[in-house]
Amino acid sequence: MKTFVELAMLIVWLAAYLGVAYGVGHYRRSRLHTLGIAGRHDFRAEKDWGVWLALLVTGILFGIMAFFAAQALGPSL
Repeated sequence: MKTFVELAMLIVWLAAYLGVAYGVGHYRRSRLHTLGIAGRHDFRAEKDWGVWLALLVTGILFGIMAFFAAQALGPSL
């Protein structure tokens, strides 16, 4: 049972992390396009420091939350 709960938490964590990555990348691209800084095909999310920083902070926060959730569920299952 514990393995299934941990697998479900991993899938939820991955989906939320990818959702944040998509949302931040889309937001940054639309802002740069609107301001005229980047053209339609000029934006590269993997080279944008704002996206990198947002993903780093999100990954750290989600990792801490997953750790504490696993610790809280550990003794009960």
